[in-house]
Amino acid sequence: MNERKPEPVKLTDEQAQTYLTRDSGWCPYCDSTDIEGQGFDYDGNTVWQRVRCNTCGREWGDIHHLTQLEELDENRDQIALHDRRDPIRAAADRLSKAVHDYFMARHLATGPLDPRVIEADVILRNCQQAYEQAAKP
Repeated sequence: MNERKPEPVKLTDEQAQTYLTRDSGWCPYCDSTDIEGQGFDYDGNTVWQRVRCNTCGREWGDIHHLTQLEELDENRDQIALHDRRDPIRAAADRLSKAVHDYFMARHLATGPLDPRVIEADVILRNCQQAYEQAAKP
């Protein structure tokens, strides 16, 4: 059986920014959470992962950069977290991830994407942009 490839579609800038600020775990083309990562390639502090959506059939690549080192004990529990970023930015990113994870967990438990996820991501992105502007000399 031949699997039909979807027509090539370029994301809008808004779609790409939404994907980048909401973290991965969903398809940037159709919003499905039925996606599969297909291995990793790495070079120094950068890791690439090809991702495929099982709903719409589109593929894309996620690019990850090393920013943190987590030390684990023998039970694989975190004992220390080292961050090479600015401490305020790192704290803002951890807060953003916590808010995102909370709303995604609610989304998975209750169905359609909670609009508060998008609203929270926009607010956090605006805070990050304000921080970056304030940090410029």
